[in-house]
Amino acid sequence: MPYFTRLFAIVLLLTVGACAQEPVPQDSFYRLGPAVATAPVAAPLRGTLEIDRFRAEGLIAGRAIVYSRAGQPLRLNEHHYHFWAEPPSVLLQERLVAFARTVRLADRVVTPETRIDPQYAVTGRIGRLEQVLGPSPHVVVSLEMALRQVGSDRAPLLGTYERVEPAADASVGAAVAAMDQAILQIFSRFLADIAAR
Repeated sequence: MPYFTRLFAIVLLLTVGACAQEPVPQDSFYRLGPAVATAPVAAPLRGTLEIDRFRAEGLIAGRAIVYSRAGQPLRLNEHHYHFWAEPPSVLLQERLVAFARTVRLADRVVTPETRIDPQYAVTGRIGRLEQVLGPSPHVVVSLEMALRQVGSDRAPLLGTYERVEPAADASVGAAVAAMDQAILQIFSRFLADIAAR
């Protein structure tokens, strides 16, 4: 067989082989749901409330969705091809701002970018935001949140809020829906604690 014929046959085989490969999975991006309309709080804060971005470290600060396995609770992994639409610190800030505005928690609810001098400020840190795979798939969300009066070292409210929420199945989509529900429950508790302070 002439050299060029063999070379052509090899190139043809490589081309056909490349075409037969399975396609690379497409990246999927997730966001949190809209603020749920609820009744306004009974005793809103007088003045402007500023909500800062949540702090996050390590894997939780990234956009890949984090998971662990029920049998290996100390080992964290990142899902390939499944990402938050924005870093969790931004998503949680946006969700809390929308929720606080919906319930009219203060006369005005703003972010630091507005450059309005606030009377109150909310800060937060993400402790856990993960899917747990196993016989009973679920998610764990843990947030440390504080309300402080600007110009004072006193924090009228400081707490860690944790929620374990069952997921419909082991898919990433079900985990995101469960996280969304867990975050909503935590924010509801936090805002109720502010109103009751």
